[in-house]
Amino acid sequence: MSMEQILRRKEPLLYLVTHEEGRAEASIQAYCERQAPPLPLFRWSSTRGLEKVQRGVVEGVKVPEHNDPRVQAQAPLVPVLNYIVNAFEHDGIFLLRDVHHYLREASGFNPAVALTIRALREAFYELRALRKARKMILLSCEAVVPADLENEVRIFDFPLPTKDELAATVRTMNQKAAAIRDRDKDFVHQVSDENAFVNQMVNSALGLTQAEVEFIMENMLYADRRLDDDSPRRATREKQQIIRKSGVLEFIPAEDMENLEVGGMDVMLEWLKRRKYVFLNEVKARESGIRHVPRGVLLLGISGCGKSLVCKSIAHEWGLPLLRLDMGAIFDKYVGASEGRIRKALSVAESVSPCILWLDELEKGFSTSQGGDGGTSQRVLGTFLVWMQEKKAAVFIAATANDVSCLPPELLRSGRFDNRFFVGCPGNKARAEIFRIHLRANGLNREDFDMTELVKESFGYTGAEIEQSVIDSVYDSYYESRGAATADITRNLRRNRPLVKSLGSQMARILQMLDEGRMELASADTVSVADLVDRFKIQVK
Repeated sequence: MSMEQILRRKEPLLYLVTHEEGRAEASIQAYCERQAPPLPLFRWSSTRGLEKVQRGVVEGVKVPEHNDPRVQAQAPLVPVLNYIVNAFEHDGIFLLRDVHHYLREASGFNPAVALTIRALREAFYELRALRKARKMILLSCEAVVPADLENEVRIFDFPLPTKDELAATVRTMNQKAAAIRDRDKDFVHQVSDENAFVNQMVNSALGLTQAEVEFIMENMLYADRRLDDDSPRRATREKQQIIRKSGVLEFIPAEDMENLEVGGMDVMLEWLKRRKYVFLNEVKARESGIRHVPRGVLLLGISGCGKSLVCKSIAHEWGLPLLRLDMGAIFDKYVGASEGRIRKALSVAESVSPCILWLDELEKGFSTSQGGDGGTSQRVLGTFLVWMQEKKAAVFIAATANDVSCLPPELLRSGRFDNRFFVGCPGNKARAEIFRIHLRANGLNREDFDMTELVKESFGYTGAEIEQSVIDSVYDSYYESRGAATADITRNLRRNRPLVKSLGSQMARILQMLDEGRMELASADTVSVADLVDRFKIQVK
């Protein structure tokens, strides 16, 4: 939603979440000046008080102090809100900064927070009842909405900069670099093709705020003292660190996904190859009559069978950036903060598009067992489902889940994902291929090993367990100053109990979904779940 659409809403109280105060204020001021007649913009902060901003002129507004000095010191918004609603002569938009500090409820009763909440509620209802042309915008870097304000406040995220805005910033910095080079012969400015350079820098900067992009490029100019054709790669590395600071998203660069080999999973890889052709040729596909671009895929199954590897492989094969969303890190104790985190993460993914969004271990965020959280998990799920249904950006979702029994039915229904694959224990041919991959990766010659014996002994083991058995054998043989042998691997396999033995009721749910045709086997060469239950005497009831 654009700022124009947000500001045209009729609610007298809006909550705008952003780290970019300056850009947000400039956007609001531009909206005010486009109105006929122009609307005045008023801004408040705890340090500068209330100010009127119009056509670049800033004028202080005297607000009477509260008669209780404790209220004035601990809840400074209270007299400001009372003044705006009851005593102020002008209509307009009121931008109130850093409000989250005055709404954060610690353990126990906080009179200052209670007064601020009450003042905001009264301001909301009085402005709505009197139909005054005054709109209050709470501007903060995070959404903190106490339960008392849930029905009065609408939360919006300030949009990240567009490609055109980023391109303008990059061109400005490139011009600065040229000017520095004219003054300083030691400065390195080697941009072979400006248009190509701008496009590469914009792609590297997608998902960042305007301030973050300027910070990265200013460091290149004044700290690194160079701007060249390698700058986009350095910017990507900087972006990786910035996105990681959010604690929710992780940007995984292309070089971290090289030399990936996926053993087995022929059915799913063929399905992905066909979706790749449509996803990467969206315009042409729509011209051919295709209405829906692929949304994503859900990988269900046993931990260690390669679901995460497949997600990385999709990004590598499709040549797209990969964003990993940690579902367990979304939740926060404050009302509205969790929804704010998921919205911000999805906004970043949209701005980076086309990209792959890897939702790792869905059950950590959308488990049906997460009761007693005040409905937070349901609101986060609702936010995500609406985004999945309405998204226009080219974001392909690769979601993984280990425990399918914990996932809510609305997430598994047909139409949410383009397909659901079960990634189970690899069959005979797949296990042989996995052994060959890891033997080669550890510098071992597969001709020195009895593949038939290894395949027989590894029935029911996951790809990760097979990999670990090879690694353990390399350690053992190195310690004993000899080469690794088949007997080392089989010994390590027998020493470690396969995970599938302990799955119990989860296997019953998997069996049910497979029988009902609600998910497809990722590989034709997959050990039957029924065979695993029978072989290992797994209790599924």
